[in-house]
Amino acid sequence: MTDPLATARRRAPIRGAGAPGVLSGMAHRSVYMDDELEAIYDQTVEFVGNEVTPHGDEWELDGMVPREVLARMGGLGMLSLRIPEELGGLGMGMLASAVFSEALGSSTYAGFDVTVLVHTDMAGP
Repeated sequence: MTDPLATARRRAPIRGAGAPGVLSGMAHRSVYMDDELEAIYDQTVEFVGNEVTPHGDEWELDGMVPREVLARMGGLGMLSLRIPEELGGLGMGMLASAVFSEALGSSTYAGFDVTVLVHTDMAGP
């Protein structure tokens, strides 16, 4: 049985791929992904690696994510993906939320992930 979500998942670049060809350097890109969604994924993974992973253990012990981190994410537009444009958001759909959520998961810190997703998916539209 195949994974029903497999086509919706972003395929990460393959480092050091073998023979040159159409797919060398990138695994099968989902037909649902476009450049904008790729950018959201990449920016989020980079943010998590630089801003979250170095502090995640401390935040998990403290039981909180500093507001400054959420403010930086908001400044980058990460917390307003699905907010309508007329209200200052990016006006994107559920696929953007799914891509964002998957990228957040690169942190492996559930407390961080849940904190962010409460702000984006539960408190938003």
